Amino acid sequence: MSPMQEFMLLHALSGRGDDTLFNQFVFRIDHALDPDVFQNAWDQVVATHPALRTAFIWKGVKEPQQVVRQKVSVTCDVIDLRGEEPGNQESRINSLLAEDRAAGFDFRRAPLMRFMLIRLDVNLWRMVWSSHHLILDRWCIDVLFAQFQRYYRALLNNDGMALVKGPSFRDYIGWIRQQDERSTRFYWTDYLKGFCAPTLTAGLFESDEFLKGERAAQATLSLDPQQTRAARARAASLKVTFSCLVQAALAVAINRISHNQDVVFGMTVSGRPAELPHVEDIVGSFINSIPVRARFARTTVLGEWLRALNSAQFASGGKDYMSPAQLRSCTSLPAEKPLFEILMVWLSQTSLEESERNSGEAVHLEAMSEQYATAFPLTLSMIETPDTLTLRADSAAGRPLPLEPLLAAIRDSLDALLAVSANDTLDCIAGAAFEGDSAAAQAGGSGVVMPVSADAEASSDNVRAGRESEPLEAMEELLISEWQRLLEVNDPIAAEQDFFELGGDSLKAASLHTRIESATRKSVPLLALFERSTLRGMARTLVNERWPLRAGIAVPLQVNGSRPAVFCVASPEVNTLGYAMLTRHLPANQNMVLLQAPPSSDELAQMHPDELSGYASRYVTALKSIQADGPYYLLSMCSGSHIAIEMIRQLERQGDVIRFAGVINTWSLYSISWKFYLNRLINVASYYRDRLAQVLTRRQAGQDRDIPMNGETGFVNEGDGEGDKPVVLQSDARLLPADAAVGLDNPWIRQVGFSHRMPAMQRVRATITVFRLASQPYWRVNDDALGWGRLAEEAVTVDIDGDDHDSILREPGVRHFAERFTLALANSSKDLSNEGNYELKPDLISD
Repeated sequence: MSPMQEFMLLHALSGRGDDTLFNQFVFRIDHALDPDVFQNAWDQVVATHPALRTAFIWKGVKEPQQVVRQKVSVTCDVIDLRGEEPGNQESRINSLLAEDRAAGFDFRRAPLMRFMLIRLDVNLWRMVWSSHHLILDRWCIDVLFAQFQRYYRALLNNDGMALVKGPSFRDYIGWIRQQDERSTRFYWTDYLKGFCAPTLTAGLFESDEFLKGERAAQATLSLDPQQTRAARARAASLKVTFSCLVQAALAVAINRISHNQDVVFGMTVSGRPAELPHVEDIVGSFINSIPVRARFARTTVLGEWLRALNSAQFASGGKDYMSPAQLRSCTSLPAEKPLFEILMVWLSQTSLEESERNSGEAVHLEAMSEQYATAFPLTLSMIETPDTLTLRADSAAGRPLPLEPLLAAIRDSLDALLAVSANDTLDCIAGAAFEGDSAAAQAGGSGVVMPVSADAEASSDNVRAGRESEPLEAMEELLISEWQRLLEVNDPIAAEQDFFELGGDSLKAASLHTRIESATRKSVPLLALFERSTLRGMARTLVNERWPLRAGIAVPLQVNGSRPAVFCVASPEVNTLGYAMLTRHLPANQNMVLLQAPPSSDELAQMHPDELSGYASRYVTALKSIQADGPYYLLSMCSGSHIAIEMIRQLERQGDVIRFAGVINTWSLYSISWKFYLNRLINVASYYRDRLAQVLTRRQAGQDRDIPMNGETGFVNEGDGEGDKPVVLQSDARLLPADAAVGLDNPWIRQVGFSHRMPAMQRVRATITVFRLASQPYWRVNDDALGWGRLAEEAVTVDIDGDDHDSILREPGVRHFAERFTLALANSSKDLSNEGNYELKPDLISD
């Protein structure tokens, strides 16, 4: 499936009764019609195009698939209403249309289109054509109906007509697979860099003019032929498309109303790549919605501004195949904010909508109605005919808006663009708001913004086996916090509650998908995440499946705020849910970026001390590619703290300042005291005591064979008359070999652990802040700072609640830690928002 098809399937399966993607056209036929020939003609059309024979499967497969059936027959129901009164006929037709929409489609069964022929009189029919957006878009209509006309005429006249196979939608899927997704992500990340205040319809209509306006679900406004000709001429003189000029008028209207200087709305595009052979003849679902961005600066020249807007449209060609979920992941927007809520659709008239009869038509179809629904709060359709342009506004179901004043504002903005010279600056447009205007302060945060990394996906063989798995309970805790934030739910969420039943939709699902991928670093197909949409089902999908890991080192956890970024350092083998959970309890303006290299092996293995310097160097490079200059803020835990201290050494050698270096309850290098030997002696004695006791017990029971060591093969007589059977003893802490029993199999203790072996080394200048549990093993160095004072000029401790290291970043302990961490971070600098250069850049690291 294409990315957009996968997103549409998720939307259709969300279970909310949304028929947005259900297309239903009604036509009038006022002459003789043979229903059997009609159906046979459409069967031939279906046989011509693989997309019309396509079904979809998504369960039990690694990723959703579309399956082309060899042969299918289209459904064509014939309903005779000739005996009904005209008033009753219309009532029955409306009921039939509603029933047809309510029936929907079973996506596992092809074809995803059908017909109704409703007979009203001897030579008077209504034809209802229903299809799903998964297999068709508007660009296919003329191709399909032209073929239908030829097949119908040939069958009616008994003329032999060879079936010519059309180009396959498979070619488009192949084209997508050949694209460089990393390059495409970089394009959209750069295009959307710094965008942090989307235009929300709730805030767009707050002025008195709109509050007093009549609210409706649909409204239209037509430009007269003179206005239309003038706009087309102006677009031609500026060397931009007519569509671009109207898009600019929409951007100006939004700017005038909302005072947003950075306007982003959606634009529907054909999605057909020009380099794909015969792309115009391929029947399938190519259509997509991409963001259009218009920024308003007072000194920008109008002509240059319009040409830049036009150029961006052409630059996005070949990169417009990404789904809304993927595009959303290229921004730094908070999870609860949409990329856009306003969608513009440019509709050119199809041959079916032309009123004049075509002498070559075997069946004359007069378009009567098109059932229209929208998934966006506001959809603006620009319906172009040779003489006029009609502006149509549709609000989402159940959300009427003052649409007529909005359409008037768009028309007035178009007039304003026509009234000024191409060499004038934008401040000549009356009522526009610009950067720096006090009245144009945007809501939603400003300052430090880091676009989401455009790292390529990891290869399929780089799987979770190289990284420790997440506890199911921890994953559920993360999901609960995300669901509550996205769905605006304050009540506790039970394990069996459903995301969509709580108010989720496909756009919120896309936001959740992006957040979960960042938190887990797993590359999970969008539809797979929501195949089981309960909290417990989603958690199990994430924990139990072997998903590929995402490549690259830097991953933004929260990057839409004004405070300098804290870089959370993790070693390659650990899961990072704890850092994600911590981020959810920090202030919304606190930037948090995860640094973690992918594991080097499919096997779970602890990072070796010899790799420490190399990992630190890679992490510093990644950090520098995001924030070029210090001061820097680091937070680390477990073996990630060992990487962090080496990073600090390398950064300080480069002249950088480390303003904050936090360590979460982790012992430093060279922190093993002489008491370790006492602990070792006790463990060894306990080990052999227990082993001797078990040997004596077994011999008393008549089993005189040696007791095998843990993991070795032994022989056990089970008393079934079949003799001794080989078994492998399972792990048991009290039956470990001596070295493992006392921790000597750990390379960190063997090579760098003992405090009396600590080599002479320069201490880092940074102050280490150690967040410390009260309870610690007695054989560690007797030091409140857990040994970090040996490696830094100063180490301070912050007491945190709890007595279990693994629960610090789990609920409920993470809430307490977030409070202590926020306070310590604030104390490290008098002004976190205005100190140093905090401009973050995309992560350009390629692994």
